[in-house]
Amino acid sequence: MGARPVGKDLRALEGITLEGRYVLEGFVAEGGFGAVYRARDQRDGRDVALKLLKAPEGLNAATELQQFFERFTLEARVIEKIRHPVVVQVAEFGTTKLPSGVGVAFIALEWIDGETLEAALTRRRGQGGRSPSEALHLLRPIFEAVQAAHALGIAHRDLKPANILIERASQRVRLLDFGIAKAMQKDEVAGSGASRSTSFNLTFSPRYAAPEQLSGARTGPWTDVHALGLLLTEVLTDRPAYVATDLIKLYPEALNPRRPTPGHLGVDVGPWEDLIDRALSLRPDDRFADAGSFLAALDQALERPVAAASGAVTAVLPAVSAGPPKGSRVGRTVALAVGVLAVLGVVASVVLRSGPQVTTAARAPSAGSMAASLTAPAAPSLADAGVRPNAR
Repeated sequence: MGARPVGKDLRALEGITLEGRYVLEGFVAEGGFGAVYRARDQRDGRDVALKLLKAPEGLNAATELQQFFERFTLEARVIEKIRHPVVVQVAEFGTTKLPSGVGVAFIALEWIDGETLEAALTRRRGQGGRSPSEALHLLRPIFEAVQAAHALGIAHRDLKPANILIERASQRVRLLDFGIAKAMQKDEVAGSGASRSTSFNLTFSPRYAAPEQLSGARTGPWTDVHALGLLLTEVLTDRPAYVATDLIKLYPEALNPRRPTPGHLGVDVGPWEDLIDRALSLRPDDRFADAGSFLAALDQALERPVAAASGAVTAVLPAVSAGPPKGSRVGRTVALAVGVLAVLGVVASVVLRSGPQVTTAARAPSAGSMAASLTAPAAPSLADAGVRPNAR
């Protein structure tokens, strides 16, 4: 496929046709993964979001590049198995060459005219968080879509507001970027011999990452459960669970045994506090097994209201059977403290060698109408479509 593509190869491509099918009509966004364009499919006249993907940093040998493209193809075939109305669907994927002769992987997705949840949340900052019932009404489709993937053994690994879209016309919530999770990680290329703790090629968003992602440990559905807990916390409290965005500054927050639940951020969510605390557990084994188990527990808590002393209605915490019971928090804290020190040592080593390069989703001008529980409609424009999922 040629040499590894660089940024300049993915810019200013408007007007070209790829694969004799996709006419690139407008640049939308750029990130560590590559770039995304709005393109017209000449076969049916429909618009698609066409993502052009760079190979991970450090792959220079022709054999490694070929392995990357093969890995990408395998992963894209897995994504095609997720057939859920909330998940943005894949139209086509493959590898191709740019006019410059540079080889790239590409993935064509259905085009969604709307705005990201990130943009909607930012626009209404300061108006206060939503109630548990409002928050679940908003995020239920995301829980269900993620569970559909979990049932197939697939994890998203980069759940965040920037990867959730609100359709302008229908106000439906849609989920982006199940895509190229393993293909975009250097150490997933066969024969690379690298571990995540040494290559440290970040392809996730640190602010919404689980502890195991930050430490380079194995990820899976439990990683998505943690991200869903962070999403819920943000919607319930009207602020991100973590303040820091810089990776090094984020570590003390992300690995603190005192988890960033709504209660710890000053918002009383009743019995949901313990459920979210469980979802945000530092140890994956202490979390819910998957998105469906987490959702069932949230639903059960909302279905058993009782009158609070103030006259307000709250919910009684139900007995939750999804997943193993939580162990002693004191015991976990001692064990995790050792793990935190080890992780920080890895980070220090990485910083001394090269310094982490953390990229966040590029944000295109966005608009559309937000779900009724969020805010009034805004003027339409393009949606954010950045991709940086993490690998196992």
